[in-house]
Amino acid sequence: MTPEQIDLEFEHMEIDRKAREGKSEEYDDPEFDKWADETEEEDGKLSYDYAATPSSSMGDDSDWEDIE
Repeated sequence: MTPEQIDLEFEHMEIDRKAREGKSEEYDDPEFDKWADETEEEDGKLSYDYAATPSSSMGDDSDWEDIE
């Protein structure tokens, strides 16, 4: 690891320690909150349960080819 990566790891450990002790800082970022809300809304649309509907474009159900 580079010296910068080691320093960053120690910073993360210190932030985690403060969070466990209840001494962590609270951050307010309205832009992130807006982005998170938009992302959650988009994800909700992606997980919508679309039901397959029969279509006449699928062809005739009795149109099977016999393979030997």
